[in-house]
Parts: sequence; C-alpha cells; structure tokens
Amino acid sequence: FKRLGIIPYKIKLPSHLDSLTQFLEAQHLVITLPFKRRADDPKFYLEQIRSLIPFLEASPIQNIIFTSSTSIYPQCDGHFDEQTPPNLQHPRANVLHQVETLLLTLPQTVTILRLGGLYGFDRTFSHRLRPGNIIDGAKDRLNLVHAEDCVQIMQQLILKPCAFSSIFN
Repeated sequence: FKRLGIIPYKIKLPSHLDSLTQFLEAQHLVITLPFKRRADDPKFYLEQIRSLIPFLEASPIQNIIFTSSTSIYPQCDGHFDEQTPPNLQHPRANVLHQVETLLLTLPQTVTILRLGGLYGFDRTFSHRLRPGNIIDGAKDRLNLVHAEDCVQIMQQLILKPCAFSSIFN
C-alpha cells in the first residue's frame, strides 16, 4: 500500500470513532468490513456501519466502495442479478440488505460490490469441493472471483468512479 501511496488504516468499530477525522480526509473510501459468519448477533455488523454514517456524511469523501456479499440472495439454485430481491428471511442477508440501504442513502456516490466465492492470497475454495458441501458433483456450478480481480475492479472504480450509486455482482 505504501509503495502505491495508499495509507491503510485498521479501525475497530465502533470503538475507534475518535480517530476517524483524519482517516476520512480523502476523496475515496473503500470499506471492506468482514461480516463474521459465526457472529452471535448479525445486527452488530449493522451497528458498526451505522456508527460510521455521521462521519461519512460530514466528510469530504466523494466516492465510497463497499464490499458486500452475494449471500444476500436466497441460498438455492437459480440465476441471481442485482435486481433479485434479497433473502430478508435470513438474518445475515437481512442485515446486509439494511447496511446496503443505509449506505445508499449517503450523499456520496456509493458503489456496492456483492462478492461471492472470493479466493486468492490466503483464501482457498477447496473446502467447497468436499462431498456434502456446496459443490458435490462435476455438473455443479461454482461462482468464483479472485481477490486480485476484485482489487483491480476497485482500482478502476477509484480511477473512474460511477456517475451514480450502483450495485454490482
């Protein structure tokens, strides 16, 4: 990051809110806040994002990129695109939908990237190939995206931001 002139910050929300002023002195912001699958209360994730909103509204940031997840969709076979309604019955998907909706109300241009099947660097997908898991046969489909490809997409969105808030799978 430093070689590229990027200053990374690791912030624990909501406890590090006092240090956000300098952090938010930027034109672009990429939020990659991991959503813990085994979190006791998925609403804590919503509260983390909600704690950021007043600071984002008052910041000079023009372009926000948020990494969401395709787990917002129903967990079944089928074709899903950005217009597919989220699975509001599932607590994690419901919280993701609330977070996305909250971010899309910001005055900045917000681009939501719904990532799924992320692999690369220290993430593997071999666990999905074991019998009884997501992929169990040669004809099953698996959506994958390499982490480097995601980084390049984010770089392009920083170099040429969307003209209006958008969601992309």
